[in-house]
Amino acid sequence: LASVDLNQVLKAAARQATTGRRIRFLRNSLIVLQMALTLMLLVGTGLVTRSLIHLYLIDPGFDTRNLLIVALNLQPSRDEDAAQSNLFWTQLIERVRGLPGVLGTALVHPLPLADSPFKREFRIERPLTGVPDQKWLVSYGIVNRDYFRLIGIRPLRGRLFDDGDGVNSAQVIIVNESFARRYFPDQEPLGNRLTLDHGTKTESVAMIVGVVPDSRIRLDRELEPHFYELNLQHPSRSMYLLARTAPKPLTLAGAVRNAVWSLNKNQPISWVTTMDQIWAEYTVGFRFYLALFGSFALVALVLATAGTYGLVSHTVGQRTREIGIRVALGAERRDIFKLVLRQGLVLVLTGVSIGLLGALSLMRLISSLLFGVTATDAITYAIVSALLAAVALLACYIPARRAAKVDPMVALRHE
Repeated sequence: LASVDLNQVLKAAARQATTGRRIRFLRNSLIVLQMALTLMLLVGTGLVTRSLIHLYLIDPGFDTRNLLIVALNLQPSRDEDAAQSNLFWTQLIERVRGLPGVLGTALVHPLPLADSPFKREFRIERPLTGVPDQKWLVSYGIVNRDYFRLIGIRPLRGRLFDDGDGVNSAQVIIVNESFARRYFPDQEPLGNRLTLDHGTKTESVAMIVGVVPDSRIRLDRELEPHFYELNLQHPSRSMYLLARTAPKPLTLAGAVRNAVWSLNKNQPISWVTTMDQIWAEYTVGFRFYLALFGSFALVALVLATAGTYGLVSHTVGQRTREIGIRVALGAERRDIFKLVLRQGLVLVLTGVSIGLLGALSLMRLISSLLFGVTATDAITYAIVSALLAAVALLACYIPARRAAKVDPMVALRHE
């Protein structure tokens, strides 16, 4: 604008001449840039949306409904003796189970979906063929006898922990399906013995007595091999108390606290929540980025659509005389319609093409935010491109249709 000659602009306005080539190029470039940026924002919105959908549809492998969670870390005085620790957990389970509205209780550590899993090295006493004494590192958890029944997991093979498993009995473990499939691909895992490394230069031997279905250790990770130890045989100072409730879980939080303090009035309670709240925490980040991308994408879509419509309408207004002459000389109205529509679509498709290249490069930066979908997901790119092209086509269609209805006599008389 600063380089425009005002005299020439006034003369051009009086004659309604066409805009200069440089300004027309700038205007067209702006539309292309708007389309490209809009497509990149829409792709980001689409990828985050699909991640959120995948997260909501994922099956954790256990029943998460009406589960109250209380995190406890026993004081050092109670941890001096494993028997005292086991006694506290046993008494706590019995007291909470007797509360009105409590349908069942269990203990677990680490907490599924919330904590990073523990890792432990092990080796198979009867090594796989050609791999003698090889060690593997795998995740594990510590649970009590009621854990699997409380969360609705039934054994695929073998059995669960029962009353015969205790401090003085032989050590037993339960493995998940992924564990059995990876480490015992061609044989039955039941009855095999594992040597477990406890990290303090001590080892123990445990027999596999059951195989259970896979369940999610974390929602943002793939299913992986995992095994479970019995808390009576491997006492832990830190445990999560789970309580299945008939009413809303948090309504019983006070009663559960009182049950804890009835055993030890000085026992701190680290955390009280529900499994539904833990699940919701996984979606917080996705919902934030969805709102961020979505709001910018919506504004960009409106601006790009309005810009395309304004440019094509402006061009039709400037070319009214030309269109009138074309019609007077015998041009079909559908040819006029295609001529104007083509001009807008060329800009739109150019912008979409540039936007696709930009999105393929930039979306890799948000790959860590995605779940269940890659940064180059073809379905998302196709849907977003089709959506943007359809909206832009509508923006071009209206002025193109108006151009096709130009009356040559009115246009020439006006000029």
